[in-house]
Amino acid sequence: MSRTSLVLAALAVLIAAPGCAKKTSDLQVIISNPIADGSVVLKNRSGELKQGTNDLVVEFVGNGGKLISVQKATLSGSMPVPGGTPMGTAVTLQPSDEPGRFTAKPKLDMRGDWQFTVDFVLPSGPGQSFFSLTVK
Repeated sequence: MSRTSLVLAALAVLIAAPGCAKKTSDLQVIISNPIADGSVVLKNRSGELKQGTNDLVVEFVGNGGKLISVQKATLSGSMPVPGGTPMGTAVTLQPSDEPGRFTAKPKLDMRGDWQFTVDFVLPSGPGQSFFSLTVK
């Protein structure tokens, strides 16, 4: 193999490497909640939510382990504030190329205990799932 070929091959690996980390198999489960047809799973690279902007994947997984087609899904979060108005955030869920998988970038302004709600419409009908998570 020529020196030029080796350099080109090394560049191709370096360019492709960042994209590899975005594969869903590289993600860690933050939390999973059962729903009638399977479960709603929140994932990201670190397996936790942190103060600031987070990368998040929301998956609707059927009882057989395959993604469930979702007609509509929304995500919102709130953090109770003792003696004050709860802090809230609406999160835009972007459908991925695969039905049943969404991506989001929630911005969480404070550390502490948050409550998240996922509203969705499956082929079997509407549903809702609640998550309690500690933002670090």
